[in-house]
Amino acid sequence: FEALGVARALPLALAERFEADQTMSLLLGELRLHHPQRGLPGFAARVVFETVGLLPASGYNAVRRWLLLSLTNLLQIEPVRYRLWTLTSLFLAVSSNGFVRSLFPPVVACADRDADEIPAAVFLVAALHFYWHQDLDADSREIFVSSFAQRKEPLFVRLVSLLRTN
Repeated sequence: FEALGVARALPLALAERFEADQTMSLLLGELRLHHPQRGLPGFAARVVFETVGLLPASGYNAVRRWLLLSLTNLLQIEPVRYRLWTLTSLFLAVSSNGFVRSLFPPVVACADRDADEIPAAVFLVAALHFYWHQDLDADSREIFVSSFAQRKEPLFVRLVSLLRTN
């Protein structure tokens, strides 16, 4: 019950007391630390999701910037299952679209029950939505595509193919 109380209070405290850059630096670091075998990744992801939802509109630019800057590191998370889960969770958390954000609870539940894998379609929806609907400039779009293009996993190859054909 204590963790639940912290999970409810922490996002508000972070959003009110820190700049979005500081908040994202802290949260992304915590999310990387809470690997399924070492912590509570679902808890960390919920805090990210709730905190991003409380940020003012101007804070979304910092969130997008931090996510793009962190992509290279996030793409190195092992095991691959946790890499996909982390990326999907973050792409859903930074969305301002209610439908896309509604996909977050079942995704975060995968970490809590140690499910085998995030469905590929959910990852693709989240990643494509981030790319097309987050007002990314041309340089940011190139960073996004090139980060995934360096990876050989079939799902990332498929994502890059979808991005380059549209």
